[in-house]
Amino acid sequence: MKRFFYACLAAFALAGAVMSCQVAAHNLPQRDWKREMALTGNDLPTFLKYNPTDGAR
Repeated sequence: MKRFFYACLAAFALAGAVMSCQVAAHNLPQRDWKREMALTGNDLPTFLKYNPTDGAR
């Protein structure tokens, strides 16, 4: 009986954790990942400290 009680308690805790994660995921702002990745490409030369030797910018 004790094992059954602990199994039920674990199942309820797991279900509660899953539901709370789902609720938290719905509250996140929607992001445009493709646009953000494209804009990240603009910062890449600065991040790598790229200095072209042929005079290009």
